[in-house]
Amino acid sequence: RWYAALLQTARALMAGQFSEGEKLAYEAFSLGQSGQIEPASHYFAAQLYLLHFVQGRLREIESMVGTLADDHPEIPAFRAAYAHLLVHRNQRRRAGEAFSRIAGMGFADIPENGFRLITLGLLAEVSVALNSSVSTEQLYELLIPHAERCVVVGIGGVCDGSVSRHLGMLAMGLSREADARRHFEHALTVNMSLGSPPLVARTRLAYAEMLFAGGTATSRREAHDLVSHAMRTFEELGMSGCLEMARTLYDKLERRGAPHSDLDREAMEAKANRSANNVLRREGQYWTVEYEGITARLRDSRGLQYIAFLLQH
Repeated sequence: RWYAALLQTARALMAGQFSEGEKLAYEAFSLGQSGQIEPASHYFAAQLYLLHFVQGRLREIESMVGTLADDHPEIPAFRAAYAHLLVHRNQRRRAGEAFSRIAGMGFADIPENGFRLITLGLLAEVSVALNSSVSTEQLYELLIPHAERCVVVGIGGVCDGSVSRHLGMLAMGLSREADARRHFEHALTVNMSLGSPPLVARTRLAYAEMLFAGGTATSRREAHDLVSHAMRTFEELGMSGCLEMARTLYDKLERRGAPHSDLDREAMEAKANRSANNVLRREGQYWTVEYEGITARLRDSRGLQYIAFLLQH
């Protein structure tokens, strides 16, 4: 029962059903504990990390991930996740220290097991973010033999899509534009075949970042189209963490004068229309909530009062 619940969670996360995926992850963890399945907690941590990363909720689990990294030095995946978390929490000095502890031996202590590819994939993103050219080259060489594979954690607890997405990022960090393009195109093909909108959107964002770095008007136009598609998916699926990164890139492209696509104009007009009609209004013991054309009446609660306060401030 635990394994079935684990795979259900993984499928929900791949499909972008994050609320359902979070509920299933806790159910799988509970089943694992009841059955005294030792690795259940490790898979639970992996699924929670992916969920919190894409939703921009890493702050909630920073302490947990740091504790796992300290308590389980024999599992490099936890140390890699902690370095990855720190990079995305803009704590670059601490991220560099955490990364150096893993990279010091040329990544030689990363075991050949079901957590190897996710560990290398996380480290790839950290290495590029920290501009560590030596480590980026080493990680590229370690991952290139797996270019045709997907990053699957252990027995299927998490699927992080095509290895080629990570290779594209590493090639970008090494200023190998032709290789980066080839890897990203392959990653898009694979992730589309998986039927995973979140993985496709994350690949588009990474591809767009590479094209923006290329600096030509043509590459900026391509980047604008890719990031616009990615932003639409991130908004639809509630991937706030990824959306924030996409908006940062989008703003950079805007400042560089990248042309708007029809998709951009439609999305911006639709968003403006929806936002203008959103309502959170208290009426006695009930609240009227209107969001993107959907209306609900909810009984007053402290939680709704907190939400109203936060929106006002």
